[in-house]
Amino acid sequence: MADQKDAVYQQLQSKGFKVEVAVKANIFKHKDDFESSPCDKNPGHVGFIPFNEFGLEHLPVDARLDHIVQNIRKFGTRVVRLVVRDETGNKVKLYGTGHVYKLQGRYIIRTNSHVIRNETDLKNCVIEFNYNSRDRSEVIESRGKHLILTKNTDAARFTFQPVPQFIQDMDIMDRYLYQPVPCVTTSRYQVLCHLSSLPFLKEKCRIGLLLKEEPKQSDDLSTHVQFEDGTISKFVSYVVKFQPVPEKIQTLPAENTEFRHPVIQIKENGKCRTIKGEVVSIEGNHYLKLAEPLTQEQARGCKVLFSDGSCSEGTGLFFEKWNFEESQPLRYLKGNDLDRYHLFYRNFRFWTMFDPIPKDLQRYTDMVNAPPICDQRYLLVIGHPHGGPKMITVGKELSSGVEIVDDCYLDCIQYSCKTCPGSSGSPVVQLAECHPFTIAVNTHFMGRIRSVSEMVSGHTDQAYGDNINIGWNGKKWTDIMLKYQTD
Repeated sequence: MADQKDAVYQQLQSKGFKVEVAVKANIFKHKDDFESSPCDKNPGHVGFIPFNEFGLEHLPVDARLDHIVQNIRKFGTRVVRLVVRDETGNKVKLYGTGHVYKLQGRYIIRTNSHVIRNETDLKNCVIEFNYNSRDRSEVIESRGKHLILTKNTDAARFTFQPVPQFIQDMDIMDRYLYQPVPCVTTSRYQVLCHLSSLPFLKEKCRIGLLLKEEPKQSDDLSTHVQFEDGTISKFVSYVVKFQPVPEKIQTLPAENTEFRHPVIQIKENGKCRTIKGEVVSIEGNHYLKLAEPLTQEQARGCKVLFSDGSCSEGTGLFFEKWNFEESQPLRYLKGNDLDRYHLFYRNFRFWTMFDPIPKDLQRYTDMVNAPPICDQRYLLVIGHPHGGPKMITVGKELSSGVEIVDDCYLDCIQYSCKTCPGSSGSPVVQLAECHPFTIAVNTHFMGRIRSVSEMVSGHTDQAYGDNINIGWNGKKWTDIMLKYQTD
């Protein structure tokens, strides 16, 4: 894997990109010192905004909303300066940036593997929270504990201690919230499930589980799923099976709608309630489409009362078939991206909803499905350029997509937000999705200056600036599968 990562570096370096760690921190006693300090990439540091001074006036006109500023400030408190010393602990090797996120209840810092290369670097790394000015009175220090290196991409993640109390008090969304964990069933077969339809590109998010096999109607436990936060959900469907199917359904004229709309009786906790239903035909078979979704237990216990006095009973849920070859993302994918999609999804055949939906998952999908609050190309970077106090820069997305370098999957984004040595590992945030529970899925790792020819032939909009920077992009779908265990 190291060879593949080297190949990525070599190709990007041939285009002028450089990793952006700082080998020494400049001591800026005043803002003017930072603006006048020598810098080959961004002389004068125009456009670098001290974190504590960031306000509406620094945002693009159509993004000047108070809640965006508040969300940026909230997210920015999770951005840290990383100070990596040599093995003696006496000399600083480099400075970088990272940010805190939450996974399986653990607090983890994400940065680049050229900032934290190995366990030795992590052992000698000081993590500084709240380094927002030369007044270090609010700085809180932590140390790295356990390193997780990511194959193929220049990403490193690690746990740390102590976790500052203000981080624990923040409502940070757990990234594991949408990944179910194994639960025990009494079934005699195995079912593979996959949480589907998390945001893909700009598509709406539809929450559900993909199933490799249709669960047995006689087994209630095969229609349960347990999530990492402890939520136990049941499969639900708006469509249920029923028997017997009245013979007149086959010959009934389409205009006879009364008989095709039976009343459904459901018994719960000793009480009976009714809902509306409609007989529908799917692939030549008849089912009931209901006004609300039912669980497996409800579907098997319901009574179907037709207008002529006849009665049928529900026999279980109908699980919607899912056709891999017709799935929407296939229209967009190519290369290794398409191969990954085939690998994870080709064996799934059914799709189902579930209830209840874990709180964090619901608010995440609500956030994703919310209309963009401004131009989706606007981005910002929060980091520690030159190893100094925390700064924010605003720019635009230049390009994004999947590249293949020597068979290495490279999913990245390019942008004009200004960066300097020390910015490696900085989170890249999309303003249009800057919600209270923002998850930064892009991590800055290399940058360069636009060439004269690019200046002439490229964008004339000043918002694009003269930087071309690149960051690792987050996954477009979840690739963690769930396998039900047999007892």
